[in-house]
Amino acid sequence: MSEINLNNDNIIREREIKYLVHGKTSLDEILKALLCDGFEIANPPRVKHKDEIYYDDKNYTILNRGDVLRESNHRVDNKHIHEFMYKMQNSNAEKPYVEKIEIRAKLNTIDEFKALFGSEIPQDIKPVLRASMERNFATVKKADLLIIITLDKTKYTKGEQSFTELMVEFEDISDIESDSQFDYIDKLVQQSRLPLELTKQSKYERGYLNFNRNS
Repeated sequence: MSEINLNNDNIIREREIKYLVHGKTSLDEILKALLCDGFEIANPPRVKHKDEIYYDDKNYTILNRGDVLRESNHRVDNKHIHEFMYKMQNSNAEKPYVEKIEIRAKLNTIDEFKALFGSEIPQDIKPVLRASMERNFATVKKADLLIIITLDKTKYTKGEQSFTELMVEFEDISDIESDSQFDYIDKLVQQSRLPLELTKQSKYERGYLNFNRNS
C-alpha cells in the first residue's frame, strides 16, 4: 500500500481473537469468564449501533486478499460518526488471532477514499454487502493487559436475502508486543464452556460465505 497518503494517526494495527456464537450467551456471561480469573472492569458495558456497506469488484479481489473495504455509520452516546476503512490482512496462519492494518478516513464519498490508494485497490468497486449491527462492548484489564470485549449481533443483507449472526471479539489494546495473551484468553473461553467457536473470518467473509452457501 505504498501510495496511501495518510499519516500514522490514520493507520492502526488491530489484533483480536474472534468467535462465532452457537447458542445463547450475553456480554455479562462473557465478562464473567474473565472476571473470575482476576480481570477487572476498566470501562463498563455500552451499546453501539453500526450500519456498514462492504465494497468490492466483480471478481471479489478485496475479499480474496483477505482484506475488507467498508463504509460505516456509527451511533453511540448520541454521537454519529461516518467513516471509511480499509483492513489489510496481516495475520500469521499458525496463530489463533487475527491481525490487520486498519486505514481509516472520515470522508464523504467512496471515490474520495479510493483516491488515497491509487492503483493499490480495484477502481471498479461497488457495494456488494450490507450489514446492520448492535454492538455490546466493555473493556477489562489485568496487570498490563487491556482488552475490549464485544458481542456483535449483525444482520447481513444482500438484495432480498438476509440472515443474522452473533460474533464475539477480544481486541488487545495494550502496548504488549507478545501474543501469548491470546492463548490465555482462548484458554479462559474454553474453560467457560460458552457456546463459542474460534474463527478468523471477517464479517465481510461471513456474509459472503453464507449468501453463497444459501444461493
